[in-house]
Amino acid sequence: MAVDFYRVFEDRYRGSRLLIKERQKIYLEFVAPLSRWQRPLRLVDLGCGRGEWLELLREQGFEALGIDSDDQMLAACRERGLTVATEDVLDWLVRQSENSCDLISAFHLVEHLAVERVDELVCQSLRVLRPGGLLLLETPNPENLLVSTHLFYLDPTHQRPFSPHLLAFLPEFHGFVRTRILRLHGQEADAGAVVRLQDVLEGASQDYAVIAQKAAATGVLEAFDGPFAMVDGIDTTTLAQRYDQQHFAGLQQVDEGIRQMLEREALLRQRLQAVEQQQHSLRLQLDRLSARRNWGISIRLRGLAGHLRHRAGAGLWFFLRRSERVPFVAVWFWRVMGLSPPLLAHLRCFVACRERNREVSVAAGTAPKSERGVEKEPLLDERPFQQAEEAMPASLCFHDGMRQAYARRRSAKGADACES
Repeated sequence: MAVDFYRVFEDRYRGSRLLIKERQKIYLEFVAPLSRWQRPLRLVDLGCGRGEWLELLREQGFEALGIDSDDQMLAACRERGLTVATEDVLDWLVRQSENSCDLISAFHLVEHLAVERVDELVCQSLRVLRPGGLLLLETPNPENLLVSTHLFYLDPTHQRPFSPHLLAFLPEFHGFVRTRILRLHGQEADAGAVVRLQDVLEGASQDYAVIAQKAAATGVLEAFDGPFAMVDGIDTTTLAQRYDQQHFAGLQQVDEGIRQMLEREALLRQRLQAVEQQQHSLRLQLDRLSARRNWGISIRLRGLAGHLRHRAGAGLWFFLRRSERVPFVAVWFWRVMGLSPPLLAHLRCFVACRERNREVSVAAGTAPKSERGVEKEPLLDERPFQQAEEAMPASLCFHDGMRQAYARRRSAKGADACES
């Protein structure tokens, strides 16, 4: 590979300096208690790379030393006036005297080393640290499925991912008094947040840190109780459990909605059944009523039908008497009557009723004195009726015999209606 390959690679995929420094501010809570010690502090960053952590410590008033074997990476540190040295990190640790450092940090270094060298790094750090000193190791988190299956292997210099539990076990095994796993850079740990399947696959903390502390007096250790109780990030197992709980709750809501819909359907079916029963009962009553021959019921129906026929005939009679004053209207009237057999029958029926009523009133002596003993002319000339019937198209009504029978039947019914 080219000499400057890894520096260009880091600039593209590691993230900007501002982003990395912002992420690393969380560790300042572990560094702050160190300032209470009344002695010059010695802070060392192994595999310091571009020097974001060294720059952040200097901004907080701490001086730190950076160790890295890549001169191209250290060039960015020297450009910013940071104190760095080109050397293998394990070789440097082996050369240091016991109880000579207060903080040893290594950001994204252990994944580049074999397990044996990581074990040696932890062992030497315990020897070099002063009582109460801290060892800080940050690395990609294989609990995140996207990291463990894709992002980790994007860097060709990565050796193997370290499980958080394995990396935390090494300091415990070598004698550090307490160890903390701190998951970082993942989804918010809010228990009420909605968890999607994508969150289960990608939302767990992308990085984690193991912070280990060397044994010291109780008062020294108590100063770090707050940082060691810091709220942890979230892992894939927790996300999966939340996803299952929310998914199960959603299914329960769906089941409840289906249950309510089924109850409403059953209620609607009951109402529909009641309506159908009521409709069936009314149909039976109507059938019984139609089958009855009771005069008290049928006379009203016949009277209503006769009244409607009488009204239709009266309207035609009124229009006919008015149309006689205008000849062409009278001609048009009879042409229309010739096209409608029912109208012609209604008019003939009405005229017959009036003739019959006049005869009855004269016979009973109830007619006006001017009409008594005087033979009156027919109310209506029969010739227009005959002409209209002769002009009537056969397609609209009947043949001649049927047309005459129809007219006689309508006249007879009209006379009965007038008598009633």
